Amino acid sequence: MHHLGVPTTRALCLVASKSEFVERAWFKSDTYSEQYNFPPNFMIKERCAITTRAASSFLRVGQIELFSRKVRNGDEGALEEMKKFLMYCFKREFPDLYEHESQDMKPQQLAQQTIKFLKLFSKRQAALVAAWLRVGYVQGNMNSDNCLLAGITMDYGPFGFVEKYDPLWTPFTSDPQQNFGFERQLLASYVNFATLTKALMPIFEDSREMIDELQDVLQNDCKRDLLEARDLMRQRKLGLSDWSDAANQNLWSPLYEILPGMDYIIFWRELSQISLKTLQTFTEEEVARIFGRAAYDLDLFYAEKKQKKLLLCVEYLPHLGFFQCFLHLT
Repeated sequence: MHHLGVPTTRALCLVASKSEFVERAWFKSDTYSEQYNFPPNFMIKERCAITTRAASSFLRVGQIELFSRKVRNGDEGALEEMKKFLMYCFKREFPDLYEHESQDMKPQQLAQQTIKFLKLFSKRQAALVAAWLRVGYVQGNMNSDNCLLAGITMDYGPFGFVEKYDPLWTPFTSDPQQNFGFERQLLASYVNFATLTKALMPIFEDSREMIDELQDVLQNDCKRDLLEARDLMRQRKLGLSDWSDAANQNLWSPLYEILPGMDYIIFWRELSQISLKTLQTFTEEEVARIFGRAAYDLDLFYAEKKQKKLLLCVEYLPHLGFFQCFLHLT
């Protein structure tokens, strides 16, 4: 992930036991179990192991939730603990927001710093999720406990890369509703951000006039950051010098209607081979020859006339300042 240009924790080493084994559920679709009635539904024994990971910190949205819950429960000293923890988050991950005299910071000042923190975190999270979509990565279980304030990928539990394109594909078998499916990751990111803003509400109880500003960050800044990061990723992935709503409507949406049944990575790799010169002489046969390599079912590719639809998309590229498609890694 690091070498794909995706912000991520780093794995330093894997330590495996020679004697400790544990049972875990795995995949065997022809075996039914009353206890495990959906895959993974087959028990196997595997060697115990620990991965050592490194990051600037492992501070996460879920931890702020825990402090906030203590405040709501009325635990003694909980609000002061939460403020101290928040200042530690600033110091560790957002040093420009940290002030040495933080212990004496007035409620209004802390609320203002918290607003700045949310705006910075919003941009980090938007850039992260856009990078996931760029390379076809699916986080799997993107809840608040797996959402680092550093804005980097952490939870390599149920994760995977899209092969045959399915907009809601997920490797997380405990998510039958596909809430964390591939194309829903922007929404999952927004839900995590909303969770964070709700958890931070106790910080604003002495600065009620800033509640509207807090809501504005959620309703406007976060949504804007996610869409801007997504559109910038699309522009770069297609090698365009500009992007607009027209590009989303007339190019990206049609491409995504074509993608089901195609290999997500191979499709973009083949698209990256197209140059301005070849655009001028493109035929349906040429399109079928190139993009048929990405089709899992070539007969279905022709039956659905995807070569015709692709030709229309490719012909639209010059209208958007096309200069050369990037590889999916860029």
